[in-house]
Amino acid sequence: GAVAVEGHPPLANAIVWNVARWNSQYPLLGHYWQVVVQHARRAEWHHALRTLPREGSRWAPAGWSLPEGAARRNLHVIVLESFIDPLWFPAARWPADPLSPLFAAWRQAGEARALVPIFASRSSNTEFEVLCGLPAAVDSSELAFLLFPGEGAVPCLPGLLARQGYATASLVPSSAAFFGVGHAYRAMGFGQSTFGPDLDMSDRDGEWLSAAATLGAVAERAAQLRAAGGPVFSYVFVNAGHYPFERDRARRPDVLDPAPDHTLLRAWAHAAHYNAQAVEAFVATLRREDPDALIVILGDHNPPLGPNFSGYRAGGRLAAQDAVPPLANPTLYETPLLVLDRGAMVDAGRIAAWQVPALVLDRLTGGTFCATNACPHREAPGLRPLPDLVFAPGEAPRPEACNRRDPAPVPACAAALAATRRLERSFADALRLQGR
Repeated sequence: GAVAVEGHPPLANAIVWNVARWNSQYPLLGHYWQVVVQHARRAEWHHALRTLPREGSRWAPAGWSLPEGAARRNLHVIVLESFIDPLWFPAARWPADPLSPLFAAWRQAGEARALVPIFASRSSNTEFEVLCGLPAAVDSSELAFLLFPGEGAVPCLPGLLARQGYATASLVPSSAAFFGVGHAYRAMGFGQSTFGPDLDMSDRDGEWLSAAATLGAVAERAAQLRAAGGPVFSYVFVNAGHYPFERDRARRPDVLDPAPDHTLLRAWAHAAHYNAQAVEAFVATLRREDPDALIVILGDHNPPLGPNFSGYRAGGRLAAQDAVPPLANPTLYETPLLVLDRGAMVDAGRIAAWQVPALVLDRLTGGTFCATNACPHREAPGLRPLPDLVFAPGEAPRPEACNRRDPAPVPACAAALAATRRLERSFADALRLQGR
């Protein structure tokens, strides 16, 4: 995958258009295709790196510093599959709250949102941003985790907290080979990682472990880590609620009846409802057993709801006719962002997913992190690089969409595009892509 470069078409995509598809079909495509695609990617990076600034962004995690012992409170981060608020579909009919009281409190506090790097797939790019504090500077089909170096650490939040004495643990109820997460989690600095084969997988929604079972396992592990003493960073990716939104209806029956009757919208809304219920129970346990903790919850991306965004149109989240291409609309990159600091809901505003680690460190250190480090969630909230455009933060309710190939961008876009190029340099340096 290549950093997007003006006038430079992604060569690897012309050969194999989807990395996840390429991985799953590896036995069919064989070694020949692997070699061809890897050489194409290497050529793209070689070209792209020549055009990047010599210096990276001052927001890059590699330059972050924390005084010894600055962060000691426990941190819990939850990323939820295909999770947004059903109330964001205004043309659908819902009960008073289709999620749970926790999410009602989030709405009351200001309805903070995270702008993620992807729509409807490639969840691990959002994971990369939430854990590593940099935009996933890859093309529309690439996965950041698959670009990680073979050996050595990548400067990310788990490693930074591990150096502060934290026990760092991740849990995702799928294979360690899925999206390359096993290798990526080690490189980030997780000291302990739990995967599907380590878990009781009997309570499933379709192919995936239910959110209730996933978060139950996380609660048990977090209690064990706390009992060992020292601060804890616990991270979980809940992959229940994945397309096509199957569930065990005996355990989790229908409770929502949205109108209009769109099959995928209905199935997804139930997945979101039961994931929210599981999060509610998990957070209640943390509030009781770990009251000083910082808890962060967000979705990985918006759900896929049919061809031509049919569920979004039926539910009123997109208009029947598009004024702009749907994927140039920031709405389709927004997910809920819940930040609970010692049980109090924080209005984190509208920031990009890659800015979450700086927000976390500032909360954990009582504001001292941003006093000694450059903090992108304060200086450029909502700066959202994407492969073909950048959403520039501004005063308007919605950011300006900046075309990355515009030869004469307006001032706001010129500043956003320049910042993006510096961030891409930091991404390349963090993953040691120069010379690979």
